[in-house]
Amino acid sequence: MDQSKENGLDQEVAQPAAFSPLEFMFGADGIKKAQIKNMCLRMMSLTGKLLLTLYMGRFFALSDVGVYGIVFSVVMLSGALLGQNFGYVVARDIVGVSPQTALHKMRDQALLYCANYLPYLV
Repeated sequence: MDQSKENGLDQEVAQPAAFSPLEFMFGADGIKKAQIKNMCLRMMSLTGKLLLTLYMGRFFALSDVGVYGIVFSVVMLSGALLGQNFGYVVARDIVGVSPQTALHKMRDQALLYCANYLPYLV
């Protein structure tokens, strides 16, 4: 008897199923309506930003566009530094929890917002 047959090396190795790029990205059951809506909302946001940039570039002076860019950057960075993007984390956390736990997380988020905005009011 051949040495390879004794060791079981003549068995065929199962090959993984070939996936198309769309199946890899969206799963074997295809694109769902929620995914299409999500993509459309994201594209509308990006399109709006592009149109605003083109409008500003066309009708505003270069210094005005630069000031807008600096102010926009400061607002976005300060929001991240002050914890104002905490809402995204809480929104993901409350999806599979009980209503009581979700209420506590939302209350804590509201208290964080109040604590962050309180120094600006005083």
